Amino acid sequence: MKTYCLGFIFQADRLLLIRKNRPEWQRGRYNGVGGHVEEGETPLDAMIRETREESGFSIPTAHWRPVCAMKFNDCIVYVFSAQWSFWMTPHSPTDETLQEVDRIFLPPDCLPNLHWLVPMAWNRLTVDTDSPSPLISFVR
Repeated sequence: MKTYCLGFIFQADRLLLIRKNRPEWQRGRYNGVGGHVEEGETPLDAMIRETREESGFSIPTAHWRPVCAMKFNDCIVYVFSAQWSFWMTPHSPTDETLQEVDRIFLPPDCLPNLHWLVPMAWNRLTVDTDSPSPLISFVR
């Protein structure tokens, strides 16, 4: 089974998204940062690495909160959120573009699941910090 991580990084009411070039089905759409969990990595280790690779930001383990795990037929996606006061002009070291957006008014060209994942991720940072992470399973 393939394993992925996906992260939503907030500062106050702002959210950092990345305009994806790959995979092809995400091309031109906004999503959180993230990617494959490599062999020997935990999902959180992968989240920290992918954030550094895609945004240049090194967000320590203590700033990340688990949000949920979404299980599909052939993969599982571990979702995290972090509050980070790095805010400067976002610039991706990759060929994908970072964009700072309002966490409530998401861009129209974001992936559709962000409309419920972003509020859930925000909730983990502001309301739910001590409760266990939910496990949400989806069948494709």
